[in-house]
Amino acid sequence: GNGGLAHRQMLDWGSPLWLYAYLGNVRTAFTGVSPPFAFVPMWSLHVEEQFYLLFPFVVLHLGNRCLRRTLTALIVGAPLLRVALWWLAPDRPLMQYMLLPCRIDGLAFGALIALRVRMGPLRVGRTLLAVVATGLSVAAFAVFVEGGRSFDTALERTIGYSLFSAAAARWILWLILFRGSGATGWLDVAPL
Repeated sequence: GNGGLAHRQMLDWGSPLWLYAYLGNVRTAFTGVSPPFAFVPMWSLHVEEQFYLLFPFVVLHLGNRCLRRTLTALIVGAPLLRVALWWLAPDRPLMQYMLLPCRIDGLAFGALIALRVRMGPLRVGRTLLAVVATGLSVAAFAVFVEGGRSFDTALERTIGYSLFSAAAARWILWLILFRGSGATGWLDVAPL
């Protein structure tokens, strides 16, 4: 039955201890073999948990200025690492897609926003921010469409992920600037 298939897939993939240790993304990225279907989405949770495990130590040991520089370096470094991995292992798209160092730019954008918000009122033009967010969104979508709506094309694997992260970060910042206004009031609806 279906349970037997899932059991066979788990045996082919490897020990479930990878999942319990939040390292299933590492196993999948290096082997290219996915776990049973129900566990495939866990790769993103693994990336997040790895970040949440390590990031508090970074925050604890760095002041705001050094933390800001470190986060900026991570945002710049992630796509450079993806380019290097694309060049070294072009047949391994899951490495760029699933490994924390390759996807840390999105998390670093979020941490940078949180750091900035803690420092006081933001003085960013809302219209300019919306224009930049829209431009980044269009660019990210264009890269995605150009690659045949696939997340494993060379362009997507190298800069596409960063474009999506940068666009999302700008929209989040825009929402923060409009917090409590009519433009974002619908987000306070209880079911959301």
